[in-house]
Amino acid sequence: MTLRELEEGDQAALDRAIAEFAAVDPAWSFAFGYAPGADYASFLARSRLVRGGVDVPSGRVQNTLLAAFEGDRIVGRGTVRHRVTPELLERGGHLGFGVVPLARRRGVATAILRGCVAHARARGIPRALVTCVETNLGSRRTIERAGGVLDDIRPHADARVCRYWI
Repeated sequence: MTLRELEEGDQAALDRAIAEFAAVDPAWSFAFGYAPGADYASFLARSRLVRGGVDVPSGRVQNTLLAAFEGDRIVGRGTVRHRVTPELLERGGHLGFGVVPLARRRGVATAILRGCVAHARARGIPRALVTCVETNLGSRRTIERAGGVLDDIRPHADARVCRYWI
């Protein structure tokens, strides 16, 4: 598996990954701000600006979006937020990840999360926060396999949230 930023030739792979993910969980955004068939070049340009801290949309922070590839197929994605807000300290953290359904239960999520940790450290983030809903046992195991240490579990508006530091 290769974890890298999206490039100009990746639109078809991203469209396919979004469709695969949406078939199982349509409410969760696989690629923030992009939908299959949309203006991919503009999405890439916006992603690069946000990575650089320019024109970051309200409610978001500077971040890097990474795609996990097996060959020419995207099997997952990771997000590295370069800083956290008070809200992200409660739910969201520095790192996020998602895996397309057909690639689950094969260690892909752990590899993505470990890659995100390495990316965060390279950006000068020595300790990264990762959160998940308490009942999401798959995410909890993934975070723990990647070196996450549970800090606490906090009530949130709609669920109890586990906060891990890596």
